[in-house]
Amino acid sequence: MKGSISQSSPQTLISKIVSFAMLLLPLAMTAAGMITSPCIPSMITDSIGAPATSELRRRGMLDLLPFRYSTASHSSLRSSVSDQLGVDPERLGSLHEIEAEEGKPPRRRRRRLIMQQQARSNPAAMERLQAAYDLFVCSVLAPNLALEWCSSSSDSGSLTTLAYQSMPALRVSPPSTQAMGRRHNDAVYGHQPGQLNYWLPLSASFGDNTLWVEPTTCRSEVDNTPVPLEGDFGDCFRFYGNLDYHSTRPNNTSCTRVSLDFRIVPGAIYDDDYVGSRSDTGVQKYAVGTVKRKGFYKIAMRDSDTGEWRVKPKVVG
Repeated sequence: MKGSISQSSPQTLISKIVSFAMLLLPLAMTAAGMITSPCIPSMITDSIGAPATSELRRRGMLDLLPFRYSTASHSSLRSSVSDQLGVDPERLGSLHEIEAEEGKPPRRRRRRLIMQQQARSNPAAMERLQAAYDLFVCSVLAPNLALEWCSSSSDSGSLTTLAYQSMPALRVSPPSTQAMGRRHNDAVYGHQPGQLNYWLPLSASFGDNTLWVEPTTCRSEVDNTPVPLEGDFGDCFRFYGNLDYHSTRPNNTSCTRVSLDFRIVPGAIYDDDYVGSRSDTGVQKYAVGTVKRKGFYKIAMRDSDTGEWRVKPKVVG
């Protein structure tokens, strides 16, 4: 199904093959030495992202967008993570010092925790994070995204559905002499081109302890010099991570950075079987979850009577 979460539209086998080939082409060209820069030519990115990337571009939604939200209304985003890590919310940035005081060895790599890893975490805290996250998406992000979707174009209908990552990634990046992860964009991992990335710091994030984003990658008309996402609890950043390269640097600050990140796809351009997201065996890696199967995405829908957004119950499957 492509073009809507609630309605299907046919896609021919030929178009799927072409889309998949265009996804692999830049990687093959890089391996063969035909592309020396990690930046993919704009003609290829346009092919990969069409029509989803084109639609986001038309609506002016590819730019890096920082904004603020109410910490009072969404304090559970940070307190649940603090409980999971066993530290006071105000001391998240000092997590490495607290662990050193407790005699724990210094972390050499970040921690990435998601809902499926509850066995190695605090299940109660993660359940609170799930509830706080769902509330944040439905009460803040979905309404704002729907408003932006309509105001940016006068020739299309309203946004009433969206697919969002089932559980955010929780990242802990302590002071280190090594960069945590490598420079990449999400297209490399097969994520669909309609996604928008969201990044929320829960502690002071600045300089070399934060995430660096190269806005509007491969668009020569815009400077794509890396930009640090600097902020604290209450700040949120949206960027087009499918093509915009992002990376971290060795954290040479005195602060641990704790953050959440996740992805949202507007329902009008969501593809529930994006060819580039299939495994070698044809299984869709980033599917919507069902009652019987955990999934990468959940669905949020706007109630036609009240206008409120809520999580759609999982279907049997």
